[in-house]
Amino acid sequence: RVLRILRVLRLARVLRHIRPLYRLLAGVLEAMQAVAWVLLLTFLLLYSAAIVFTTLVGQGYIYGDGEVPADAAENFSTVSHSLLSLFKLMNDDQGVVASVITTVG
Repeated sequence: RVLRILRVLRLARVLRHIRPLYRLLAGVLEAMQAVAWVLLLTFLLLYSAAIVFTTLVGQGYIYGDGEVPADAAENFSTVSHSLLSLFKLMNDDQGVVASVITTVG
């Protein structure tokens, strides 16, 4: 195992001498950091929206005194279900909110 680690370290040293490849690797690492920030912000926004949707749709506040549709109760009953439903909606799965749209109008 130690020899494998040493081989990887030696490869890293060789990459420094090949300038274009080293710059490419550095660019990929910087891009990965930016992607990580985008993923974190997306998760925070989806989590915040999931809390709101659980309150409004899952607990029936958006329907007034009416009955909550079974699909809406299933998709937005908990924060984790709401988070999954909003993730699906973000990826263009309109079936998740079809019952909410038809009921509320």
